[in-house]
Amino acid sequence: MDIQEQSARYFTELLKNMAVIARRPEFACVNRKLNSRGFGVLCILGDNPQPVTMTNLAEQAGISSQQLTRLINEMEERKLVRRTHNQDNRRLVYVNITEEGKWLREEEEKRILRCMEQLLGSLKREDQIRLHESIQCLLEILGQI
Repeated sequence: MDIQEQSARYFTELLKNMAVIARRPEFACVNRKLNSRGFGVLCILGDNPQPVTMTNLAEQAGISSQQLTRLINEMEERKLVRRTHNQDNRRLVYVNITEEGKWLREEEEKRILRCMEQLLGSLKREDQIRLHESIQCLLEILGQI
């Protein structure tokens, strides 16, 4: 097995482990006001300085157009996002994050950080340091992809 294949397997395993950790009871706070797909959409929109089309957003979020439409309907009702139509081509629908959406995204990020800090606090100091250095390296390398 070559290095690319092994790295791909490790990365897949990492993603599975992260998904399991994210489903732990510590992350299911009763105050949670946003599901993971909604949070993902707010992250995509918040990280894009320009409005994102519904088609592009569905691709980036990894969900079907139908699923995204239902999600955006709910999020628009809650004033987290706003849809606008392209003036030249009304079939193009853009989605923007609102100030309320930005605020909720920040609150959710803070909640996730608190949960992660608690989980990581259970590790031995040496393991915390190793994990910190590994994540730092991983982020640096993934930034090149």
